Amino acid sequence: MEKIRLFRGLERTVSHSDDVEGILGDFAFEILGRARANLARHHKHGTHKITQDKGRVDHFVNLEGPAALAVENGWHKRDGTFVRGLNILKGAIL
Repeated sequence: MEKIRLFRGLERTVSHSDDVEGILGDFAFEILGRARANLARHHKHGTHKITQDKGRVDHFVNLEGPAALAVENGWHKRDGTFVRGLNILKGAIL
């Protein structure tokens, strides 16, 4: 059986290629649109907004604003009852 030799840094070369960059950007843009539509459905979205950022390789879609994590995942009131989150980003990904 022949030994397969992988080139050092192959993953880095592929991940930084223009084709992969374009595909990741397209997927992030689709998620961005769905997330903004999910946020627009709610009457009291306040100062929250959906943004898109790009790292060295990855693209990010973010929910930004005061208490963004609580808006996404939910929170507990002072009396102990749980208020469900809006699942803005989770709904956009699925």
